[in-house]
Amino acid sequence: MDDITLLLLEMAFAVFLIIIAGLIKKYPSNKWRYIYIAPLVFTLIVMSFITWDIGMIGLYIAPVIMACSLFSEKVKIRRLISAGAIVVILVTWVNISINPNYHRLDLSGDFEEVFSSMKKHYVLADEKGINWDELYKEYKPKFKEADKNQDLTMNYQLWQQYAQEFYDGHVGYIPGKLGEGHMYQIMCESYGNDYGLSLVRLSTGEYAAVNVEGCGMSYSINDKDDIGEAEFSMVKNNFKPGNADADRLTLVNAGIKNGTIITKWDGKAIDEYFSDIPFYYFQVPVKENEEFYQPMYVAGMGGVWAEIQLR
Repeated sequence: MDDITLLLLEMAFAVFLIIIAGLIKKYPSNKWRYIYIAPLVFTLIVMSFITWDIGMIGLYIAPVIMACSLFSEKVKIRRLISAGAIVVILVTWVNISINPNYHRLDLSGDFEEVFSSMKKHYVLADEKGINWDELYKEYKPKFKEADKNQDLTMNYQLWQQYAQEFYDGHVGYIPGKLGEGHMYQIMCESYGNDYGLSLVRLSTGEYAAVNVEGCGMSYSINDKDDIGEAEFSMVKNNFKPGNADADRLTLVNAGIKNGTIITKWDGKAIDEYFSDIPFYYFQVPVKENEEFYQPMYVAGMGGVWAEIQLR
């Protein structure tokens, strides 16, 4: 249920109370009290399922105003009270319509909708061994937390984790308008640090540095012909630490180039990090693909500057 619908329902309550004010006076009964507190009870029930938002404060105040009619027997006063509630609702409506800072998103509701649709239509559930009850039990509380805090980064990470459960290259998450204006920051916060190189597992079982910046034939994120539509260069340029370029130069000075064997990363064996990788940028259909990409994600983990031990 969206915010506009809630405001419309409360306005309908207020209009109804204006209409029946005379009827209540004509046929006095204690049972009419239930009519005046109905909007408040309704709002309290709804609020138990959605997140509090200061931008919708009128939604919470209006039913309290309507309940104040219980303290007056005069028809005119009761109607004025209900009219006051309508004014509060209209002001709230205008505020959420024009206020650029109003942004309560139903992140938990999005999960409910997608989960229900997938449970009904995903045709590979048996082949992939999907346990829908366990998935819901695990992810619903996490999405509720993201919803409560309106945490778009956590929401993005949870969707990537959820999609990863299916081991299906056709199941993935794209933030779209939900992450508009925040996508570069979300990616930077989600995929670790940029140390100017990546890692790859060789057929020998060793791990080698690749895409070492400053080395010939390495991939440059600033190459406009290579960045594609994702514009990852903006992530690097907007969020890199001030000393990043100087640190990257030390890679070459330390003898690290494409193909250099890395034995430890931040004091740990590289494969010890694999269990700490919570999600991937894109989904993989089989375990072998996941194993190939794991070292790449390790290259973004570690402290401000990862301690690299060479062979």
